[in-house]
Amino acid sequence: MSAFFKKLRNLPNERKKIIIWIILGISALILLLLWGLFVKRVAQTAHQETILKQIGIPELRERMKEMNLGASFEMPGEVKKLKEKIEDLSPEELERLEKADNLEELETILEEIEKNQNKQKTK
Repeated sequence: MSAFFKKLRNLPNERKKIIIWIILGISALILLLLWGLFVKRVAQTAHQETILKQIGIPELRERMKEMNLGASFEMPGEVKKLKEKIEDLSPEELERLEKADNLEELETILEEIEKNQNKQKTK
């Protein structure tokens, strides 16, 4: 390793500058790629979190805490079902869900969507 650094020291300044710029360029590309992957992941999860907030999952957890049902009480099965339903929805149906103002309205819309899907399956 020390022989490598000795070779670098003996290089002319112009070559040293070229090597530094190449290292900086490669590092910048790697950081840019990692940043792009991070932004993509955040964008994908942000839409799901927005819908879950609108459905009222965080509020439901807070209500359960207030009712002393325990902070550790979770509904993983229900959350999983909701996520699966949301993934299967069309853009129009998602738009209807986003316009809902409360949990009851969301439940009603989800029931209507489910009925429509069942009708289409039976046809």
